[in-house]
Amino acid sequence: MLGTAGWILFPAISHSALEAFATLARLDDDRLSRIQTPPGWLTDRRCVPYCFRCFVLNDADVSAPRWKREWLDPTAEFCRVHHWLLETVPASVFRLSNHLDAAHRAISRYRKKCLSRGAGHLR
Repeated sequence: MLGTAGWILFPAISHSALEAFATLARLDDDRLSRIQTPPGWLTDRRCVPYCFRCFVLNDADVSAPRWKREWLDPTAEFCRVHHWLLETVPASVFRLSNHLDAAHRAISRYRKKCLSRGAGHLR
């Protein structure tokens, strides 16, 4: 069952399913297993941390946002790249969005709303 953050915190899949996906993707199953969410990170949350600049500036594909695994860590506070405090977005953004593009639009709307309130920060 998915928690308050929906699909972004997806529980680990079985070893047999992991092997099947690794075969289909032509990847080593160890490599594929490293992208799974660690069980200790699967907690219900009110908010999810992220760095907006890293989110929208994807070096691998400039036309697509990216979500860093390190932001799924419930203790994450600072961006390792920009060395500033991570912003947060309500966990419901992911629960209510079917995919990352929809979440990207929802995050942008939430961010714009927060900035227009004159909050000065988004934490």
